[in-house]
Amino acid sequence: MTRFRTRQGHASAKPRLWARGAHRDRIAGRTYPAVVLAVILGGSLSVLAYRGLELWERDRVDLAFREVVGEVTSEVDHCFQHQLDGARSLAVLHGAALGRVTAAEFTRLAQPLLSGCEALVALHWIPRVSGPERAVFEARARREYPQYGIHVLDDAGRLVPAPSREEYFPVLHDEPPAHAGTQPPVFPLIHGWHLSGFDLASLQRELEAIEQARDTGRPAFAAHQVEDPRRPVFEVLFYPVYRRGVSTEDLASRRRHFVGVVAGVSRWSDLVDAALRKAGDPGLDVSVYETSPAGERELLYFRPGGQAPGVVALARSGLGPAVPTVENVIDTAGHTLSFSFVPVLGYTLRPGWLPSAALGGGLLVTLLVACYLHVQRARRQQSEAVARQLAEADRRKDAFLAMLAHELRNPLAPIGNAVQVLKRQPRLSPATVAWAQALIERQVNQLTRLIDDLLDVGRIARGQLTLQKERVDLTDVVARALETVQHLVESRHQVLSVAPPAEPLLVEGDRARLVQVVGNLLHNAVKYAGDGGRIEVGLGREGADAVVRVRDYGAGIPPEVLPRIFDLSDEQRRSGAGGMGLGLNLAHKLAALHGGRLTAASGGPGEGAKFTVRLPVLEERDAARAAVPVTAAGARPAARRILVVEDERDVAESFRMLLELLGHEVRAVPDGPAALEAARIFVPEVVFIDIGLPGMDGYEVARRLRAQQREPLFLCALTGFGQARDRERARDAGFDEHLTKPASVDALEKLLAALPARPSASGGHAPPHGRRQ
Repeated sequence: MTRFRTRQGHASAKPRLWARGAHRDRIAGRTYPAVVLAVILGGSLSVLAYRGLELWERDRVDLAFREVVGEVTSEVDHCFQHQLDGARSLAVLHGAALGRVTAAEFTRLAQPLLSGCEALVALHWIPRVSGPERAVFEARARREYPQYGIHVLDDAGRLVPAPSREEYFPVLHDEPPAHAGTQPPVFPLIHGWHLSGFDLASLQRELEAIEQARDTGRPAFAAHQVEDPRRPVFEVLFYPVYRRGVSTEDLASRRRHFVGVVAGVSRWSDLVDAALRKAGDPGLDVSVYETSPAGERELLYFRPGGQAPGVVALARSGLGPAVPTVENVIDTAGHTLSFSFVPVLGYTLRPGWLPSAALGGGLLVTLLVACYLHVQRARRQQSEAVARQLAEADRRKDAFLAMLAHELRNPLAPIGNAVQVLKRQPRLSPATVAWAQALIERQVNQLTRLIDDLLDVGRIARGQLTLQKERVDLTDVVARALETVQHLVESRHQVLSVAPPAEPLLVEGDRARLVQVVGNLLHNAVKYAGDGGRIEVGLGREGADAVVRVRDYGAGIPPEVLPRIFDLSDEQRRSGAGGMGLGLNLAHKLAALHGGRLTAASGGPGEGAKFTVRLPVLEERDAARAAVPVTAAGARPAARRILVVEDERDVAESFRMLLELLGHEVRAVPDGPAALEAARIFVPEVVFIDIGLPGMDGYEVARRLRAQQREPLFLCALTGFGQARDRERARDAGFDEHLTKPASVDALEKLLAALPARPSASGGHAPPHGRRQ
């Protein structure tokens, strides 16, 4: 009886984010029992239907099985009779010719006999040769077979001339013919290989069979068993030949007039396989036994039957009709053979389609129902997993936005406080003004840096950040990064030491982005080193890597936070402090974009932290130092006529005042039409244009200014849009430069100082459209 093994799943008891999720879990938890129940019910109904339809089929299958067994037995018996008739025909021929049949005559008669039964693989004429006749016989045989000689196998399995004896039984004619001189590994007949001149008197079994045929006047058989009964087995039939016209009534006359034997070789594997193919290849194990005159049975050959595949075999083994083992006996010329037929697992002998259809259909429906229930459960689990992920993402988003708002308010609070101090003191002392200026400058720089980092993280995530790679000396990168934190280090009375490299460290990278990486690490160290803390910066080379290490001896990093120290997070990042981790996240991604890596290490809270940047180093012989233009210290740009186009009044006025403090003549207008009119009257040399203007945007203003310009004109976009596509669009509109708000005073001074000198009154000309060449 077929047994179904089921495996019960255990539902998880984890808390869910909402009540509906818990209800779905209860439904999903009941799905496995439902699948098991469906399989049990469907399988049971299928088995019952099959059993009911199978009862009437049992007798028919048993009858069909016996018919097949009869067909196989009859086919084997037919082949034996064919072999016997062929041997008898050849024996009559040799008896009439007194054994002097030529090779051509033997072949002409033997070939049709071999084609009548595919299991009959060879026919031989084996004459009796007495010892004194050997030389004459071999000489006569060499007329047809030049290399002919009577041979035997020695102990090493080699063919050697037969020793002297009273009589020989050598193979003379054979069909199909063999080639003399070929050495068989074992006795040739065992594998269907035959050889002219081989003396069968050297083999005990064959000699006994030949003598039995000679003495009885009836055919005798010799079978060759092997260790593995599944290997091919050969059966040799020896048919005696006597002189024609003489009496063979007694033993003495038969021995006196005995001429030789006709041998027919059959291969059991071919014999049984041919019979089974004609019967339709039923699934039967066939065993062939030989029964001796003493009644002893010996296994000659075993042929395993085919097995039905998979589900059919499994179902048939427990549900199929009970077909008993059948034995048939063949007695040919006193040779008794027993055939045992055993049905194999999944035996299917032309069964009716209705029981199989009932079983297959029931199992198929059961499988479909079970699959449907399983798929429904998987979909519920997938939906719940997606819902949990979305809820977690939403929570992290809200927490990130809350932290972002906190980080943005931090710089605004001291700026607002400084403004209130300046408003409420009627008389401002120089110290108060200096304090307010320094405070506002620091907080504006912090706010600008936070926004830039946030935008850069977004650009990297979208794959929109482009690196302007060149050969860069890391010593210069570290020096520039140190400048960005020098005021913070001094304000906190920290000790910062730098260990320069022993050789130039050249890498290929974006200079500004590498300064950003090191600067972010330095800002992180300043933040967590604490007042009076110590910070160490080291540069060096390790193998093929240029290495920059930034170490602080401050708060340290908890072990549970260290694996996600470079992730954006709303949780505490280091002992005693929190933050979004924008700087470290950005540094980690920028290092990866340069083909390097950034790692962090810490001994735990209070043990400080060490951050290591590794970048592929360039060999000095392969890298030419890039010349960096340097502006003379203290040099101020020449005074320019500047037009500012900005719709935000506070921005426009503060920018105008800044430029006037730098010594320039400045006009400010709020929109595009006013800019076009001011450019016609004021005739500026430089125009700073906001992109997001009302009505006519900054791109259109730039295009129209280019169209109406009569004097050299330098156009600079001053906007909050700072992505690569924004810069490309500005260039296409006619802008010479693109600055992102808020622009630093240093950037403005460098920009204006780099402009070409004003043309002289004698008629010097600037480049076309005011573009720098």
